[in-house]
Amino acid sequence: MPWWVRAPFLGAWMNFVLTFFAYDVMKAMMISTFGADGILTSPFWFAAEGAVVGLVIGYVATRFGGEGKENVGR
Repeated sequence: MPWWVRAPFLGAWMNFVLTFFAYDVMKAMMISTFGADGILTSPFWFAAEGAVVGLVIGYVATRFGGEGKENVGR
């Protein structure tokens, strides 16, 4: 699986699980931060943010660490 698919998926999944278990607390935080009628009041926006951050981290890790068989024998 290429890094540009794997990294955003893992980032979004980790943040989705966090949102799933801490939904009430995150909902209150998002409402207090963005207001009750704001577009970002749903805590599940945190999963989208995880995908973006995962993509950036995946790029940096792959760029400087390499991927796959090119790392064998270093």
